[in-house]
Amino acid sequence: MFVLGLVGAGAVGALTTLNRAALASERSGSATDQAMSALRRLESEVRSGTVVSDPALPDTGCLPAGTPNGCLRMFVTGADGTGRCVEWRLNGQALERRSWLVPSGAPSGWEEAADGIVNGSLSSSVPTFRVDPLSGGRTVAVTLFLQGGSGAAGEPVRFQTSVTARNGGVSPGGSCGLPS
Repeated sequence: MFVLGLVGAGAVGALTTLNRAALASERSGSATDQAMSALRRLESEVRSGTVVSDPALPDTGCLPAGTPNGCLRMFVTGADGTGRCVEWRLNGQALERRSWLVPSGAPSGWEEAADGIVNGSLSSSVPTFRVDPLSGGRTVAVTLFLQGGSGAAGEPVRFQTSVTARNGGVSPGGSCGLPS
């Protein structure tokens, strides 16, 4: 009975370990799916928009107090000709988005587009959004680090893309205006 008890305890321990690994893999896959979906949406908006704020500059209208720089504001024209301002920011470990109609709309609440992003907790500062000055401000580089990915020894996994706006470069102030 003693031997059978030891075998049973070992089996339960192995099953617990496998269950934890499966849950971690599921969370990692979910975070990856969220990040990829958010990047596709952001790419679409950058391509059809004009960047109206340089993410390297402080933006108190977009970022919570004490948050490092990293807000991207764009003016996007829809297929029907309506104008909309769109903002993206990294708030803690969440990539968030909000938008409003121009000129008279009020900003929507922030919606979470992806979670588990650890750019702010890395030892070396990595900007989430960066405008390439050599492109006349038309190209935006987006870098996201996800924790718990399939990287070696639990290292964050890097997702990076660059998107070029068709309609123009950085236009400070632009036609977005700032939300009140």
